[in-house]
Amino acid sequence: MEPNTVIEFSLLLVTALMVTLLVMPLMTKLGQQLGMVDQPDHRKVHAKAMPRSGGLAIAVGFFVTVLLFGVAGEGTQAVLLGAIVILLTGLADDLWHIRPRYKFVGEIIAAAIFLGWSGASVQSLGDLFGVGAISMGDLSYPFTMFVIIGVINALNLSDGLDGLAGGLAAIACLFLGFFAYLGQQWGCLVLMVALFGSLLGFLYYNSHPAKLFMGDTGSLLLGYLLITTVILLIDHDQDFAPISGGLVLSLPVVDTLFVMIRRMKLGYSPFLPDKTHLHHRLLYLDLPHGAVVSILYGTMGMFGILAVMMRAEPEWLQLLVGLIFAGSIYGSVVTLARSGFRWTEGTEGTEGTEGTEGTEGTEGTEGTDFFQRMTRWSGRSVPWVTWLLPLSLLLPAFFIGAISQKVVWLVLLSLGGVLLLYPIRLPEDRLGIVHGLLYWCLFLVLTVLSYYGSDVIRDYLHGLTAFVTAWVIMKLVFKRARRVFLTSGFEVLLILISWLVPELLRHAKYIQSDAQDQLLLVCLEVIPFLLAMKIIIRRQPKRNRALMLSMSVVLVALVLV
Repeated sequence: MEPNTVIEFSLLLVTALMVTLLVMPLMTKLGQQLGMVDQPDHRKVHAKAMPRSGGLAIAVGFFVTVLLFGVAGEGTQAVLLGAIVILLTGLADDLWHIRPRYKFVGEIIAAAIFLGWSGASVQSLGDLFGVGAISMGDLSYPFTMFVIIGVINALNLSDGLDGLAGGLAAIACLFLGFFAYLGQQWGCLVLMVALFGSLLGFLYYNSHPAKLFMGDTGSLLLGYLLITTVILLIDHDQDFAPISGGLVLSLPVVDTLFVMIRRMKLGYSPFLPDKTHLHHRLLYLDLPHGAVVSILYGTMGMFGILAVMMRAEPEWLQLLVGLIFAGSIYGSVVTLARSGFRWTEGTEGTEGTEGTEGTEGTEGTEGTDFFQRMTRWSGRSVPWVTWLLPLSLLLPAFFIGAISQKVVWLVLLSLGGVLLLYPIRLPEDRLGIVHGLLYWCLFLVLTVLSYYGSDVIRDYLHGLTAFVTAWVIMKLVFKRARRVFLTSGFEVLLILISWLVPELLRHAKYIQSDAQDQLLLVCLEVIPFLLAMKIIIRRQPKRNRALMLSMSVVLVALVLV
């Protein structure tokens, strides 16, 4: 199969997403029955026992999707054979806590199967130091096996916070899929899209506060699939340099190397577990969990952007820029820690009761009649904005031009995924999921209106964005709802994807530069709409279903009216 259309990619992704979501509850119960439970200890962040069978659901979603759509070539088939061994290795560790040496043996066997069946290896590292290409010669297979095992364990060690390892792997899938598309390596692209969809389904349960963990079953599988895909791209695509793959996976790899070097300097074993990883250092600055995960997502995305933007540059320059960026990240965190910096959220005052329809409390009364009147008016405006916002987006849907069949299917598939992910019940800890899904709906709506609408409609959207922005600013000034800026990892991941995709499409020459600029403008315009909806949901949580229903109606109207 050569999935050379957007529709096939989308079906592949949605299939992996749906299969993972469907099997996740079953795998959770199975894991609890088998004793796959992660107990808290002094090295871990979580404070209660958590099932760690999420990796099984990722594996099922991935394998079922790949088998349904098929992969071509011995290389991708070799990946799947080795993946079975690494899956069993991680499962054995989650079930029986096998010794590290046995887990290491399983990793070696999986790597050997992949190398022996595919015949792929890293033959050259390129001109990393400006003195000519570094050929591996007879060391190519041992070196490649060392790299595979190293990356597997790096991903395993990065699994320290809710949503962290899964989100980092999803971002890596996005960039490796881009490089597979450029090199027309369709088998690799199928692997990355299937894994990306499975990870989205997993992150629905694993985003903070997590309902379950992926365990070694998941983290070992992720590291293996990512690094073997990189090796296949290096071996099959002469335009894909090893340093490009290294940049995409830099964050977990460099973090592991820094931690190991520090341990050896202190006279400890480099394999001794501790709490000195980058995410631990950020937590020591008293940053909220969501902020730490968001920072690391953004850092992973920046490494990927470097790999994309510098892919045509000399290898030594790519290595230099990557090292400077990594050093600046770690240097900044260490400097902040040594300076005694600690993050404080501040206080917002009392905010009144959530259930009042027309008012939102009396916060921020500064003693002036004007301020008090504006505070009351801003509270009473929430019910109006709740309905005017979707209606204002529905109106131009009746005046846009004909939409291509491809876009219709993309919107409907995306809407199906959103409705599948949307939590029917809304406990407080699921607000991040709701925010992320609303953002994606808003992004789709504004994108379709911008591309298929006339200049009048685009001007209308600009004016509407200005109005929404003004309302959000008013709420921030008079109601001090600064907490709307707090984000969850799931929300940030979807925002990051929407910002990265236009850039990747432009580099892949899939869209023209002016279209890419228009997409980036849409990304900017979506933010005030998202903040407005977060304010509405925060003050009136029961209205979240009405907002999602109304956004669904807008999307359906866009493509079917």
